[in-house]
This record gives sequence, structure tokens and C-alpha cells, in this order.
Amino acid sequence: MKRIQLWDSFNNVLISKHNTLEGAILKQRKHLKKVKKANGQNSYLTYSFKYASGQEVEQQSINRVKYILDKCL
Repeated sequence: MKRIQLWDSFNNVLISKHNTLEGAILKQRKHLKKVKKANGQNSYLTYSFKYASGQEVEQQSINRVKYILDKCL
């Protein structure tokens, strides 16, 4: 079972499932690039990260992983 789910929280649509938060964040970035390419640079979506249980991933955890990814990429 995949632990982390990436959601389009505005439309309440499940985008993808991942084993790690890192994978979900990378998918979010890739997805947003596709949205902007298709709909213009001013396009955006609101995303949320949830555990398979439906509980939201803590914002502190999301920020920490984004910071690490930004430093590495």
C-alpha cells in the first residue's frame, strides 16, 4: 500500500500515490509544470498531502522535505 497521497485540494481529486513524501513532492512539482504549460504561467492548483488513512501530512514535514529537495536539486 502506498503511504502518501497527493491531492488537488481545490477539486478534491486524487492525483497520485507514493511510498515517500519526497516522491509525492517531486510529482507535485512535475504536475504543476504540466498545468502551467497547458493553461499558462499564471495557472495554479492547491495541493494537499495525505496519509493513506486520510490524515493530512504535517506542514512541518512537508516544508522540511521541500527544503532538502531544494538544496539537492
